[in-house]
Amino acid sequence: MSSSHAMEDYILEVKDIRKEFPGVVALKNVNLKVKRGSVHALLGENGAGKSTLIKIISGVYTQTSGHIFVNGNEVDKMTPKTAMKLKIAVIHQELNLVPQMSVAENVFVGREITTPVGTVDFKEMERRTGEILKQFKIELDPKAKVNDLSIANQQIVEIAKILSLDTDIIIMDEPTDVLTDNETEQLFGIVQNLKKNGKTIIYITHRLGELEQICDEFTILRDGEYIETGAIREHTINDIVALMVGRDLKDQFPYTKAKVGEEALRLEDCSRKGVVEHISFSLKKGEAVGLAGLVGAGRSELARCIFGADKFDQGKVYIEGKPVVIDSVRKAINNGIYYTTENRKEDGIFQNASVNFNMTISSLNDILTKNVIVKRKENSLTHDMKEKLLIKTADMGVEIKNLSGGNQQKVIFARALLTHPKIIILDEPTRGIDVGAKAEIYRIISDLKASGNAVIVISSELPELMGICDRILVMHEGKLNGEFAKEEAAESKIMQCAFGVMEEESDV
Repeated sequence: MSSSHAMEDYILEVKDIRKEFPGVVALKNVNLKVKRGSVHALLGENGAGKSTLIKIISGVYTQTSGHIFVNGNEVDKMTPKTAMKLKIAVIHQELNLVPQMSVAENVFVGREITTPVGTVDFKEMERRTGEILKQFKIELDPKAKVNDLSIANQQIVEIAKILSLDTDIIIMDEPTDVLTDNETEQLFGIVQNLKKNGKTIIYITHRLGELEQICDEFTILRDGEYIETGAIREHTINDIVALMVGRDLKDQFPYTKAKVGEEALRLEDCSRKGVVEHISFSLKKGEAVGLAGLVGAGRSELARCIFGADKFDQGKVYIEGKPVVIDSVRKAINNGIYYTTENRKEDGIFQNASVNFNMTISSLNDILTKNVIVKRKENSLTHDMKEKLLIKTADMGVEIKNLSGGNQQKVIFARALLTHPKIIILDEPTRGIDVGAKAEIYRIISDLKASGNAVIVISSELPELMGICDRILVMHEGKLNGEFAKEEAAESKIMQCAFGVMEEESDV
């Protein structure tokens, strides 16, 4: 029995944790109390201090001051080894698996079970892995090679690895970020089973819709400070969002009706074999048009063809009423088209380059004199963009990887704007960024419309498209399958089109 009964209910308690890095206070007097056998959501915008707190709990960082209690007993110095002894484990966003090895080999990597003669006992490792998977109702073959598995199943291997260590506290960092809806359901089932088996989960997510499905309580951090802890069932998502951002987000989607100008872009019967078929639509200046559809419907592929990264095999493209042939990205940019990719980390940013470099790479002509970058011009352009888009960074010379996701996204927007585009295609512009930064991105889209730009927004979040777009086009298997004006857009109708179900046209 522990010294205090009150603490007995809490498997983990963090009190007045402060963490300073040179020149920065990352956490100020943060508290967290997690009940045994519960799923506890740790929430906050990017940069709120969630990762720092997790690193302190798992022993990667040592707090500057404050106390950590596990099972009611204070931990003098938390190290990764101590955390392991205390049965605390973290499942990170970046999976840590050996792709060429089997599920069972990955589960026991570094702690292989051996036979009496000292060889690796693959059969026993497979048997034990099978038992763990069965106990938590996970359908997975212990012999399967990890690189043949989907991302969701690889994540499940990561969970099985942690369960084989007999862990009590499992910290999951954005576990559904790369999962489809079905895979997410599967993960939720596993979380419920872990809970039934007495495990405690600390769950970090920015997908707030998930909270009601699997979490019992939440704790919110904002700017490195503790804000509130509460029961999920006693709070609406809007309450939680307001606590996270410190303001009410009634105006989450700042929408102004389009002041529609001339035609900016028109596609007539455009196809690319095996990717998109017979696409025709037009886009006006000052208008934001959404592209909805399931994964694989051809939305990004269509965008890449418009941007000249891929080519249409047939059809005509008109810009401001004039026929154009766009067979390269450079031509697209010269014609006033810019596309921001959905995969920010891999295709969008140069991680080890400065914010300045990332912002001006597509508009070098404006800052070059005789092929040399004129620093004064560069600084003036990038400073204006920093002010205009409210990009948070002390120094434009720092590597962009040090910025939060939302600020990286704004740098990509700035890069697009510096090419003076007439037509901007934004592919998943708010993926992986938090609620407050999303609201700012929507404001930028609203401003783009007001300046007479034509905007195409590709997003998997329907409320987002319905909130900020004037019209929504729906794609299904490479074809356009429906169009809705803002007033008539409803999630159910859009989803029917996205699944290829067409309602019978009724006579109105």
